[in-house]
Amino acid sequence: AAAYLKVQPLFLFPAEWISARMEDIDRQTLDHVPGFQDEAVLRLRIKSLAEFDVIDSLADIRTPTLLVSAKDDMLVPAHCSAVLAQGLPSAGHVQFAWGGHAVNVTDPDGFNQSLLQFLEARAFVPASSPIQ
Repeated sequence: AAAYLKVQPLFLFPAEWISARMEDIDRQTLDHVPGFQDEAVLRLRIKSLAEFDVIDSLADIRTPTLLVSAKDDMLVPAHCSAVLAQGLPSAGHVQFAWGGHAVNVTDPDGFNQSLLQFLEARAFVPASSPIQ
């Protein structure tokens, strides 16, 4: 678990972001080790993700969806989000120039602004709203 958590930031964040926050990342890594999933669960999660393929069903998915990607994402390349955006009839796609896989962490203001714009453009009404 410790080794996995130690390298995980490399897949989530841009190098300069990591460098500026190494002490915090190291501290968070130590905090996460005790509650980390066991190896069997991790392997099953990876297997499920590797085997999941929805490409042939994209046109059937009508739920408004915002795809967020970053050009420097090493975990899920940005072109994957572009493929999904083309196939989903109700998709929006925001591509950040920088931010890595966890762009919501590295650029929270940009991420939040994009999300709010997407929701406002679709006149989003929460399920708990009295408006029908």
